[in-house]
Order: sequence, then C-alpha cells, then structure tokens
Amino acid sequence: MRTRVALKNPKHPLVAMLYVLVFLPLWWMAVTALVVGLTFVAWVREIASEIPDAPNIIAWQSSLPQSSVVMTRDGMRLQILPFVVSKETGFRTLSDGLPKSSILVKAILAAEDIRFFEHGGADGKAIVRAAIANRRAGEVVEGASTITQQVARGVLAQSIGKERTFKRKLREIFVAKKLESSYSKEQILTAYLNLPFLGDLSYGFDAAAKRYFGKESEELSIAEAALLAGLIRSPSVLNPRKYPEPAKKRRNHVIEGMIENQLVSAEEGERAIAEPLALVEGRGQPQLPWVTSQALREVKSLDKERLDRGGLTIVVTASPVVQHETSLLISKRFSQAKEIEVAYSLIENATGYRIASVGGIAFKSSQFDRSELACRQPGSAIKPILYAAGVETGQLTAATPLMDAPISEWDEEHEIYWKPNNPQSRFRGIVIAHDALVSSLNAPAVDVLNRVGFRSFRAIAAKFGIESKIATVRPSALGASCLTPVNLVKAFSAFPRLGLVAAGNVLQSIHDGDGLLHSEMHFADPFAIPQRRLEEFLQHDDGLRAISEETASIMVAMMVDVVRRGTGKFARMKQTIGGKTGTTNGNTDAWFVGFSSHHTAGVWLGRDNPKDGLGAGRDGGRYAAPLWRKLVSLADAAYPRRAIARSGNLVSASINPDNGYRLKGGGRLLQFLPGTVPELQEGGALSAPAKALGESGRNF
Repeated sequence: MRTRVALKNPKHPLVAMLYVLVFLPLWWMAVTALVVGLTFVAWVREIASEIPDAPNIIAWQSSLPQSSVVMTRDGMRLQILPFVVSKETGFRTLSDGLPKSSILVKAILAAEDIRFFEHGGADGKAIVRAAIANRRAGEVVEGASTITQQVARGVLAQSIGKERTFKRKLREIFVAKKLESSYSKEQILTAYLNLPFLGDLSYGFDAAAKRYFGKESEELSIAEAALLAGLIRSPSVLNPRKYPEPAKKRRNHVIEGMIENQLVSAEEGERAIAEPLALVEGRGQPQLPWVTSQALREVKSLDKERLDRGGLTIVVTASPVVQHETSLLISKRFSQAKEIEVAYSLIENATGYRIASVGGIAFKSSQFDRSELACRQPGSAIKPILYAAGVETGQLTAATPLMDAPISEWDEEHEIYWKPNNPQSRFRGIVIAHDALVSSLNAPAVDVLNRVGFRSFRAIAAKFGIESKIATVRPSALGASCLTPVNLVKAFSAFPRLGLVAAGNVLQSIHDGDGLLHSEMHFADPFAIPQRRLEEFLQHDDGLRAISEETASIMVAMMVDVVRRGTGKFARMKQTIGGKTGTTNGNTDAWFVGFSSHHTAGVWLGRDNPKDGLGAGRDGGRYAAPLWRKLVSLADAAYPRRAIARSGNLVSASINPDNGYRLKGGGRLLQFLPGTVPELQEGGALSAPAKALGESGRNF
C-alpha cells in the first residue's frame, strides 16, 4: 500500500528538507538580489547626482588650443602656426560643422558610430555587438562608445575620469544623455569634429585634412576621409607617414563599412580602396617666408604667451604679388653670386606699410634676416640725414659753400691717419652743398658735421628713427656708425612724406575670436573695412616728424639731382625719383636708398663677413642702384605716375655753383626757405658759362 505525503504538514521530514534545501536558498537569493539591486540603484543614483549639468560644448570648443594663421590683407593664407600649451604642441582649426551628407561625416559614422543619428547618447546594440566581438577575439577589437560619449569624455574629462571601470562608463553615459537632451545632433557632431588627436600634430579633422592632404575637410575624397576617420582609434600606431600599410588597411576597413552601410556605392568604395595614400609633403612651409618670419618676430615681442595659446589671425601689410616677384627677381639674379647677400625693404608712402621685404637671396639656405638684423655701415647713404640736420637747424642751405679739401687726422684708437678721399681723388676747394651731395663728396660732409655738431646730428637722426647710436667721431659724417637696412629705409621715407617718418610696419592687425587685439592699420589702407578706416582716420596721428615739410622738400630736390646727374644715375626711371648711394671702404657694403612718389625703398649688397669686399666696380652707384631700379619698377607699375609731394612754402633761385651767390639767370636752380636766399652776385650773371659738375672750383 502506497504512502501519501501531505506537504501541508510542515512537520513532515520531507517538507522540512525541501524548505531547507530549496525554499530557504531561493528566499535568501531573492532578498540578496533585492538588496543588491537596491544598492546598485542607490549607487547609480549617487553617481548620477555627482554628474554636473550638461556642459557648454560651444564655450568648450572656443577654449580649446587652436592654430594661429598668418594672412595678407587681401585674404591670402601664408602660414598656419601651431599652438604651444604646456607640453602640448599641435594644430587645430575649429570647424563650423559639416552637413550629414558630407563624405567625412559618412566616414566617421562608419568608423565610430553608425547609429549616431538614431540613439539617445548610448547605443545598447553597439554594446552587445562589441561584447560579442571582443569575447570571440579574446581582446578588445571593437569599442561601443558613441560619438556623444566621446564628446562627453573630452568636455568633462576630470569629472568622468580616465580609469577603465564600469563606474567611469556610467558617468560617461550620464553625461552623454545630458548632452543629447541639451544639444542637437549637428552641434554634438561639430564638437566631435574639433576633438580628436589624429597624429602629425593634428587635433580635429580640419587640421588633419590640411596636414595630411593640404585640403579643407569638405574637399576630401572617400579614401582621404576614410583614412582620417580610421585614425581616431589609434593615431600613433596608424600614422600613415610612419606606418603606411597599417594605415591603409584600417582605411580600407572603414571604406568597407561605408559600403556595407550604403553610405557609398560599391563601385565608389572599390575605387577608393584602390587609391594610394597620396599624402602631401612640405607641410607647414610658409608662403612669403621673409614677411612671415618678420611678422612673427613682432608678434612675439608684443605677447609671446598669447601667440603660444593660439587662435590668432595675424594680418600682414605685405603685397603678396610684389613680395613674390621681388623675391623671385633677387634669387634669379644672385643665384650664382658666391656668398653675396641682399637686403631689401619697400615702404608704401601713403600708408607707411612695409609691403615687400627680403632678408637674403634664399630663405631655405639662410633664415638670417639681413634687412632687420644686420647692422652695417651705410657709407655715404647717411649723408642726406646729416645734410637735413644742417638745413633743419639753419646751419645749411642748398647753396652754402663747403670746404672740399684734403683731410688728414691722426686716429689714436687705430694708430693711423684718417684721410677721407673723393671719387678720382679730386678736391674742388669750394663746392656748394647741393653739388657736394649730388657728387657724394666726403670732405664737405665733414664740414657739414662741423657746422651742425654731434649733438644736433644725433638729435635729428633720432627724430628720423635711427635706432643705433651715432659715434662721436668725424667719420660718422661718412656713415661709420652701423644701422640696419630697414631702419635706413624708414628714415628716408621722411623725405617724400614731407618730413613724416613711416612706421614701416609689417603687422596690420591681430585678431582672435573675441575681436581686435592689436592694430597698426592706416586709414588709407584700401583693404580695411570702411568702418575701421573711419575709426583709424579719426584716431590717427601724423606719426614721427623728423623734419619740417620745407626741409624735406629741399632734400628731395637735392636727391632728385643725385639720380639725374650724380652718383645715382643708374637708378634713373621714367618717373621722377630721388635717392642716395652708399659705399664703404673696399666695397664691403653697397647701398642705394631712394624714393618715388609712391614708395621708399633700399637695397643693400654685401657679404656676411664685413671683412670681405664685393669686388672692384661693385659700389652703391653701379651695383646697388640698378637693382633698386628694377625692384621699385615692379612695385610702381601698379600705381599712376605723379609728382613727389613738395612744400609750397619754398622759393627758387638761380645759384652760381662756383661760389653760392644768387644769379639773375643761369647756374643751378635751387630751393630755399624764405629769407635764406643768398645775396645777388655782383653783376647778377655768370662771367662765364658754368662748368660741368666736378670741374668747378679749384682742384687740389
């Protein structure tokens, strides 16, 4: 007979056994699960409570270190400069976003987050897919972080942390959810475009497109976009410059994903897979390197720390066409000249801008900028400054008779006799100031210095902006004290500018995302916006006045004659120009500095070692002046011909060049300040026709 067990009876041994072995463990498991679940919920809530509000990704992008750009006034980009923040150096150009249909966006979606436009910040399907793939591979071969999560990591790196834990992943998801609720998909995607490091010092896709391919991000091909998208995961290991094969393999994998997800056609994808990497070389090389390097030196002197932080737009004054043609002409002409170097600066008289500048024959072979940094003796090119000091202080007129006789003085420092000579070793006894400058006679220049005095000469030179100290020795009248080529060109700009020294600036302005930081803009700048031109016009001052308008005009007349019939004849052009030659002992330095109505420019030729001369016949008049003529012709070609500005407060008089007296007719027609015209020569006329320049007066 079978025995029936009544389970209702708790005292039955089998019921007790079942209770102990089954129900009690299940009960404990349920309780434990509940406790664990509640604890987990509390833990998750605690983590969620620690997460700040949705970060401002717009402000975050603006705060990122960015590249600076150097550009011309008409918008030509010359160089992109890296930021230097702490130990981080790189390039980043903030993107304003790309349309969903762009090739780069499609490549990023295929590589990182194909369901980006569908999920709410975290992608459950991607998490499961990645877990299965990683389980099968036995290592991490696929990630599950969405684009939004990656942006969250970038924006709130400190709050989220960097440890590889579940807690960090939760923080990341919470931040991603907040981002999705606060910003559009397009805004999040734009932030992502500016975020990742992509190798080769590139941060963000815009910078990477320029560094690897020399293109804007919207110009990329399928293969190029896929390469960049593939770099996100491991930019160092997949750097295409160092590891082209792994980079190409990863690129092709991204293209296959684009085909699989119907982002491109199979035919387009196969063509892209067949393409070589085709990276650009010579990246980062500046256009117009002399101008760019000069501008950066000036910016660094203003605020190097701000330049390092980046994000600046640096606008230079140079004319890209004139600068390019100038550099090309110089390099072609002197490419075979052994160890001869050139410095050249060109200033636009109307604005005072330096629109062309060359510091040497070839920037690639030598970056030393001789136009700004080489301090060389100007020789006779200093004489217009000295003569202007004489006119300005009332010690000199164009007709003042000067002593032109041999000088012999003992130089105690060098233990030799100082004997300044004239061309062809000829002396005239007496020569008027105008003719002395035209023929670049040395003894009369010493006479002028004796009349003016060192104190007045140095004071006037300082007004001209001469930066180097003029030595208190009589050879200073002949250019014994050194100065830089650009400094002398700036000084000469005072003559055609009616006494006002040009700034000669290479910087027009500096901007950042918040607006204008620094301005040297002139109201006559045709590239400035009308409002800025008006503001500059209302705020501008006349700048540094070296001499009066009248003195400047008298000196212009003298230097026009230097070119017409004096030492500067090889600089002659169709339009009226003026200038002055300069040559130092042994033809060590050859100069021509001069002006047209539109420009002031200077050429220096020499060797880097001042002990080495240029050779016979290579002086300022025969070597520097012809080059000056060609270079200034390039710049003046785009301007209408007009007369050089002159003062209307001068009077003209005919002068006897033999003695400086006024004539009723004939002789030299010179200009004077009212009240300084010489007395009328007895009889009022030359007793004989004036002799040729260089033959007048007594020869010694």
